[in-house]
Amino acid sequence: MLWPIELASALILGLFLTLMALRGLRSARPGHHSFGGILRDVGLIAVLAWCAEVLSIRLFGFYQYDAPWLLFIDVMPALVALIWPFVILSARELAVHLGFEAHGRPSAAAVFAIVLYDASLVEPVAVAARLWSWNEPGIFGVPPIGILGWAFFAAAVSALLDRAPRALILAPLLVQGLLVAAWWGLFRWVLRDAQSPVLLAALSFGVALPLAFWVRRSGRRAPLAVMVPRMAAAALFFALLFLRGRVVTALIPYGAAFALPYLAATRFEAGS
Repeated sequence: MLWPIELASALILGLFLTLMALRGLRSARPGHHSFGGILRDVGLIAVLAWCAEVLSIRLFGFYQYDAPWLLFIDVMPALVALIWPFVILSARELAVHLGFEAHGRPSAAAVFAIVLYDASLVEPVAVAARLWSWNEPGIFGVPPIGILGWAFFAAAVSALLDRAPRALILAPLLVQGLLVAAWWGLFRWVLRDAQSPVLLAALSFGVALPLAFWVRRSGRRAPLAVMVPRMAAAALFFALLFLRGRVVTALIPYGAAFALPYLAATRFEAGS
C-alpha cells in the first residue's frame, strides 16, 4: 500500500507551504511574494511537471510508474506532479540563502546543481522502494540521464520564472530537447552498464565530504525553516527503504553521505 507514503508526502508539502506563508519566500519571483502568488506558481509548476513527465514517458518509454498510487492522471501519479513545486521552489530558496543569486533571484546553475544532487539520492531510493522503475541500468537501477532530467527541468523552470514567465509553457518541450541532446551526445554511448554498489557508496562520500567541507568553510547557512521540510522529505525517503522492502545494503551508506553537506549548510541556532 502506498497511501501512507502519499499522505506523508502531502503533509511535507503542506509544511513547506505553511513555512513559506509564515516567513515569505525569498526566491519568489517579483510580484509573487504573497501566499496567493506562491500558490499560483505551485499550480503552474505542477501542471508543467505533469506535461514534461507525460511527454517523456510517452515519447521515450524509459521509465514507468508501476506502483499502486492512489490517483493517476494519464501515466503519472497526481501526487508526483504536486511534489515538483516543492523540489524546484525549495532548491531556489536554498540557492538564495547560500548566496547563489543576483538581485534576489536564484542562479539557474545553482538550482540545476542542487536538484541534480537531490535527484541522485531520491531516484535510487525511490526505485529500490518500487515507486517507479527504469528500463535502462545505471546507478542502483537508475540511468544517469534519468537523474539529469530532474536538473534540466528544474533549471529550465527556474530560469523562465525569473526571465520569461510567459514562455514557461515551453519548458516541457525544452526539457525534451535537452534530454535528446544529452542522450545522443553522451549517454547513448557511455555509462549504460550497471555500476558497482560499493563503488557508488564510496563515490558518494568522495563527493559529499569535500562539498560539506567547502560549505562549512564558506560560512553560508540556511535557516531551519528552510531546511526542515527538506530534512522531513529525506527522512521519508530513508523510511521507504525499510517500509517497501528490497533494501540494497550499499544504498544505506550511499544515501547517508548526502546528508553531510546539508547538515553543514543548516543554521541550527534558536530563532533561525
